[in-house]
Amino acid sequence: TPAKAPSLSESTIHRFSYSDQDAAITALRGVETLFMVSAHESPERLDQHRTFVDAAASAGVKHVFYTSFAAAAPDATFTLARDHYVTEEYIK
Repeated sequence: TPAKAPSLSESTIHRFSYSDQDAAITALRGVETLFMVSAHESPERLDQHRTFVDAAASAGVKHVFYTSFAAAAPDATFTLARDHYVTEEYIK
C-alpha cells in the first residue's frame, strides 16, 4: 500500500496493478529503468506480465530488469520456470 512506502523527496507513489495498463502507463511515465518483480502465481500471471511490459513500452521505459528463474526455458521441468521464460522472451 502507498502508506508503507518510504517518503522520498522527488518521488511519487502510484497505485496500480499489473493488469491495469492505463494506470501502469501513468505510473511509469518518466521511468527509464524498471526493476520488474514477477506477479503472484495465478492463471492470469502471463497476461498480467504482458500487460505490464506493454505499459512499460508505451510509457517509454528503456530498460527492464526482471526477476526471473534460474534456467528458465520453454521445456523446463518446473512449470514456473516456463512462465518466466515466456516473460523474458516477451520483454525482449
